[in-house]
Amino acid sequence: MQIVLTKNRNGEPVHPKLFALYRQAATSGHTIFIELSTQSFSFSSLGWCRIVSQDASTRNATLVMRLNLGMIGRARVSEKNRRTDGFIPFTGLRKNERYAEVLGHELTHAVRLLLDADYLGLYRERKAKVYSSSPDSQSIDTLTSLIEQPAEVAEEEIWHELMAGREAKL
Repeated sequence: MQIVLTKNRNGEPVHPKLFALYRQAATSGHTIFIELSTQSFSFSSLGWCRIVSQDASTRNATLVMRLNLGMIGRARVSEKNRRTDGFIPFTGLRKNERYAEVLGHELTHAVRLLLDADYLGLYRERKAKVYSSSPDSQSIDTLTSLIEQPAEVAEEEIWHELMAGREAKL
């Protein structure tokens, strides 16, 4: 949160994308829990975001985001992790900056799930296919890509902010 809330001497966020995502989530009117795990040897992902309940009458959702700090800290920066757009997550980042990069990724999912009906529809469609053990892996992969794409774009933008923020005059 120290990184998210950092402001320059003019009172402006040093990491505007990350700050904006945080503010959108915080003011969404929905309940968001953030779980922190320190497992360093796990087959789980670096983070995830899920809707755990939604009140039909009020449409208020409860969402859980999980950040696996142990895995984030141990994640390797290598060519193997290069994305199709050329971005390699975590390149040059310190431990807390890595946490902020993943937080931004998961906040993007949270904001989209809570405020974008089309995105929520993709999420629900993918969830239904996965839980029904659908043999259509290509469809699941396509849905996964559509869901991950905005979060990966935001993650790269946040990476740029984190790198630039080191040089910002506070």
